[in-house]
Amino acid sequence: MVTSERIRQNVRALESEIAELRLDRSVEILAVTKYSDIPSTHLLFEAGLRHFGENRIQSAIPKIKTLPRDIHWSMIGHLQTNKVAEAVAHFDRIQSVDSLRLLDKIQESAHKLDKKIDVFLQINMTQEPQKYGFESASILQEIPDITRYPNVKITGMMAFGPHTENEGEIRQSFQDSNALFQQLKAALPSLSILSMGMSQDFKIALACGANQIRIGQRLIAE
Repeated sequence: MVTSERIRQNVRALESEIAELRLDRSVEILAVTKYSDIPSTHLLFEAGLRHFGENRIQSAIPKIKTLPRDIHWSMIGHLQTNKVAEAVAHFDRIQSVDSLRLLDKIQESAHKLDKKIDVFLQINMTQEPQKYGFESASILQEIPDITRYPNVKITGMMAFGPHTENEGEIRQSFQDSNALFQQLKAALPSLSILSMGMSQDFKIALACGANQIRIGQRLIAE
């Protein structure tokens, strides 16, 4: 098992890399804990992280129930409609909202719980068929429908870079994502977080305007 000191070093190294970029904004590190057991996740908390993301509800619930209550939990994996009620009940944010149908279900569950929940719009910027998300070309036309849910607050946009090692293509995709984010922000005053970038491409994402990055295994690497 990875040690507390090693995790602390990993977190500090990541924070140092972000600081070296000399950005004009704060950056939220979302620790992706799908590879972390409860003890390892607790060590991430002890290292100072407070925003955690999980891909699967059944893996998240034991952690949410066991770990400190001041952790902010985000659902970041594809959410099936039959799992929405559990997600709304246990998570603070749902970052993988990819359709109006899913928003309907989230609103229904949030209303039943008398809860207002933060969500991110997941955009399929690369138009890859294996990826979920609203279509980038039509999302602006869907704003009137997206904003009609009283128990849902749109606070962020989530985008993935293309599946390639070509830095130029990755940068262009992130730049396009930021341009769309700025357009959405003009129509959605509550929108404040652009979530893009993972361990392999977070520096490019930050250079292109991201203010949340999703980091997984490098945080618990031995």
